[in-house]
Amino acid sequence: MQKLTQRRIETFSKLKESVKVTPLVDLGDNGLIIPNSCRILAKIEFDRGSHPTGSHYDRAFIHLIEDAEIHGIRTPSGKQIPSISTETTNLVEISTGNAGAAFAYACRELGYSCTAILLGGLPPSRSNYLKELGANVIEAPRKDYMAGCKELLGDLLRLRFDACEKRYVTVNHPFNPITTQAMAEIITEATNQYGGAIDYFVGTVGNGSTLLGPSKKFIELHGGSVLVWEPFTSAMAYDLFYPGRFKQLFSVVPGFTDHEMHGAGGPGVPCPFRDQFVLDVNDGHISVPDQNNSIRLVVDSQQIDAYSEALTQIGKKIPSVMGDLINWEGIQKALFDLGFPVGRTSAGSVATALDHAHHVHNATFLVIFYDSIEKY
Repeated sequence: MQKLTQRRIETFSKLKESVKVTPLVDLGDNGLIIPNSCRILAKIEFDRGSHPTGSHYDRAFIHLIEDAEIHGIRTPSGKQIPSISTETTNLVEISTGNAGAAFAYACRELGYSCTAILLGGLPPSRSNYLKELGANVIEAPRKDYMAGCKELLGDLLRLRFDACEKRYVTVNHPFNPITTQAMAEIITEATNQYGGAIDYFVGTVGNGSTLLGPSKKFIELHGGSVLVWEPFTSAMAYDLFYPGRFKQLFSVVPGFTDHEMHGAGGPGVPCPFRDQFVLDVNDGHISVPDQNNSIRLVVDSQQIDAYSEALTQIGKKIPSVMGDLINWEGIQKALFDLGFPVGRTSAGSVATALDHAHHVHNATFLVIFYDSIEKY
């Protein structure tokens, strides 16, 4: 274990103070029509007055790097690196943009060289912002969603050193339990801000870190149920819950094509926190409203068009069950008109909450506004 200098301790403390409590708003009080006297609360994680980069991952990367300096890092190959430092380390992470921004900011403020491997084909605003924060940005080939990013990360770690002889090291945020612990604070804050019982937490799958930590904290504090969703075209968690059902219902396999709900989940990389969430639901540690429908599928016009094309190639027609899926597009526009310029994943969560609100009365839902529309 490496002992930090007093000056370094103060640097980390100051940086942690830059991450503040994000606003909690009642969407019904702000004009959203919600059925059956239900209430939807939104935690605005993209608020720049609370988070330096407007990313919920601002909560995590300071702690991830601090822990790596003190306790070192175990590499993906299993080797233990005793500690990291600004003089010897080039930190590298993979991202669809949200985590990358928080990563680049933390590295800049702490004095690290950093490399962000981004999913190819993202809006230029995402890569440009990371470059402004000082990151070296590499765009990975877009195949199997994130598989190209994983391959590039492996290449850099095997290369070991950059041109300045700094060692490539990853704090591996999608695999590090510090990430889930940091995300759990979203629920703690919302609970303190609201002061009452919350019946449902609504979250998207992603890599699992923004789902598992908050879900477990929500069950601990409220004992309610978790509503979880993922994009229809990359129903990887759905397939874990119900092996083979997706292919049976829709005639294609999960992950059959790409989607544009960045950060909401997809094929191509292992997601241990996603897998653990599924296990915790199946074992009864995390409650869901309906064990036969543990996860909801969310669609949009782009996904439907891609699905229709895939069915045409195999001589099939769109099944009637598609009508049961949730569409987020109209919800995003409604939220924008009410003064909430949210991104697609945030709209997906509100759409999921509204869908379930039709089946319950006087219930309170908590959603996370992960990102703003400017990132798209």
